[in-house]
Amino acid sequence: MSLKSRKLFVLISVFFTYQNVKAEVLRWPQICRSGELYIKNKSNSPSSVWLQKFNKNLMRETEFELAANANLILPLEQITKEERYSLLNLNQSNSFDVNYRCNGLSYIGSSLEGGSLTFKKTADNLNQIWIQNLFTESNEVQIEFQDINYQKITLKIFTLTSLESILYAVPEAAKNWAFFKIFATHRSSVFNLTATGHDKPIAITPQKSQIDTAAYYFLVGPRLGSADTFVVKISDEKIAAEARELIRNPQKEKMLFARIQKNHQGFNRNWLKTEKSFWSWSTSEVTNFADLGSTACNGLPQEVEDRMDFWVADPGQICFWNYRVKKELTPLEVATGL
Repeated sequence: MSLKSRKLFVLISVFFTYQNVKAEVLRWPQICRSGELYIKNKSNSPSSVWLQKFNKNLMRETEFELAANANLILPLEQITKEERYSLLNLNQSNSFDVNYRCNGLSYIGSSLEGGSLTFKKTADNLNQIWIQNLFTESNEVQIEFQDINYQKITLKIFTLTSLESILYAVPEAAKNWAFFKIFATHRSSVFNLTATGHDKPIAITPQKSQIDTAAYYFLVGPRLGSADTFVVKISDEKIAAEARELIRNPQKEKMLFARIQKNHQGFNRNWLKTEKSFWSWSTSEVTNFADLGSTACNGLPQEVEDRMDFWVADPGQICFWNYRVKKELTPLEVATGL
C-alpha cells in the first residue's frame, strides 16, 4: 500500500471511530470509456465523498467536498478496460445522488453488492445485462430466466475473471422470458439496461451458502449506533464462551482479534445491508479478545474490502477498535442471511 493510501486509511479510521455510519459505496454500469459523473449532496450541511479508482487494486482515492445541496460534475475516463470507478460515501446513507451520463444515457448509482436479485424484462426489450465482478479472483455467475409465473425457462452459468465486467446479451434460447434472477458466488454489481438507462430489481433477497453447522457464529458491529457489520466463525469452545460473556457484559469493552483470509467462506456477511452481501474476506481464526490493539490492525470492514489483497498480506489480522461482538447467530441464520 502506498504512503498516500495509508494516510487516507488512517484518516478514514479516525472518521469511523467517532462517527458510526455505514460506508455506502455507489457504482454504475461503466459501458462507456468516458462520461460525466453527476453528484448531488442532498443534505443541508457540507459533506465529503471519495472518488475511488481501481485497477486490480485500489489505485487512487480523491476527496471532494460539496456544500449543502450542491452539485458536482466529474469527467471520468477509463484508460484500460480493467479500470473501474466507485464513489465512497462516509456520511448517512442516501445523502448523495449519483448519476453517470454517457452517450446520451443516464445511469443512477446503486449500492447493491450481491444478493439474489430479480429483474423484470424491460419494456423496450433491450435484453442486456451489465455485470461487474467485484472480486479479485474468478467469480461464478448464475442467471435464471423465468416465465410470467416465475418458473424457470433456462439457466445460464458462466465465470468472470478478476474484476471482469461484461455486457451480457440474453440468448435466443431464453426467449419468452418475463423475469430473470441473478446472483454470483462473490461480490458483484448488476444492472438491467434499458434504452434510457437501467431498471431497479423488483426483488432483493440474501443468497444462501454452505457453512459448518458444528461451528459458532457471531455478529460483530460498532460499539454504538449503526454501521457495517461482519460475521466471525469460532470453533474453539473457550473463545466462543468468552464471546458470549462479552455479549452479556458489554461494559467490559473488549475488542476482537482475528486473522483474516481472502474469500467470505460462506459466512462473512454485512448484516446491515438489505441483500446481506458477502464481504470478499473473512476471519480464518479468532485468536483472542483484549482491551488494546495496534493501529496496524485497526480499521473497519470496508477498508479491508477496498484493500483486501494488501491487508491479508499485511497486517494479516484485524482488531477494529470501535467494534464489539454484538450477538450470536445460528448456523441457519448465517447460511440463509435471514
